[in-house]
Amino acid sequence: MVNDKKTTPPKNIDDLTKDQKEDIVKLKKIGNEISTIRQKPLLLIFYSRDNKSSISPDDIFQLEKILEANIPGGVEDLDVCIQTLGGNADISYLLAQLIRDYCKKMEIFIPNYAYSGGTLISLSSNCIHLGKTARISPIDLQIETRKDGASSSFALIDIEQYIDFVQDTAKKFGFDNENKVNYVVPLMRELIEDHRTPELGELYRMKDLSKYHAKILLTNYMFKHDTNRGNRSEVIIKQLTENSPSHDFEVDWKMAKGIGLKVNLMDEKIYKLLRILMDISHKLKEHGLICDFKSNEGRKPFFEVFFPDKKEVKK
Repeated sequence: MVNDKKTTPPKNIDDLTKDQKEDIVKLKKIGNEISTIRQKPLLLIFYSRDNKSSISPDDIFQLEKILEANIPGGVEDLDVCIQTLGGNADISYLLAQLIRDYCKKMEIFIPNYAYSGGTLISLSSNCIHLGKTARISPIDLQIETRKDGASSSFALIDIEQYIDFVQDTAKKFGFDNENKVNYVVPLMRELIEDHRTPELGELYRMKDLSKYHAKILLTNYMFKHDTNRGNRSEVIIKQLTENSPSHDFEVDWKMAKGIGLKVNLMDEKIYKLLRILMDISHKLKEHGLICDFKSNEGRKPFFEVFFPDKKEVKK
């Protein structure tokens, strides 16, 4: 498990320790090496495991600045390596569209995980490359709530499964209408009291929105040239929403391929290098150099672009 201990970020380059400087150099070296092997730019999207590090609105402007500074006119081909626990559905969709504005073809690389909103972003790629132990998840996003000073989260798929449990149990007991009402009403009242009507309404809004966004991304990018793109997209979306066992259900490359996504098992050399890149990113986070979500000065997910060594990038 990564140690997300609190650290005080160095104020300038002179304050860096030898290990910190070496990690910064190594990050660039590994990123450029991957980019050189693939002969195209590599965009790194890295969110730490802090509970405040989910995809959020400010990330759009930060990513836009990085892309505009590094590939202002866009490129023909772009690789994207992503690691995130997920986050806001609207922003995940907008991040995906923003990346596609800067490239004609994009392939996603997931060495570890890209859950929820990260999975949604992946649907905008021409192809997803998953590491042998990498995972994506349902796009049924969840809401975080606070009650009695404690925070918790719940997903629509969990609510729907609870309702299915109530209905199935009532059916199995063979209740007549009166007894069924007496059984169901208290359970549904408890559900509403726990999660409140506005929160339940927001979850259902997010469900439809996630499906809508996913269909746009799949039909416009992954299956753009497929004559059956509408039906293929619908099947995948259903598997990533109501047909998923739970919000936390993890999908590996075999299952992802099985539901119809354009997925490849990641090349072994690239996989090992990307795992190293993720490890270095975690170390830089522990040093306090990236992903500082503790201050009030703004959120800082880590976005970086790497280029092939001594090769001209095709425009």
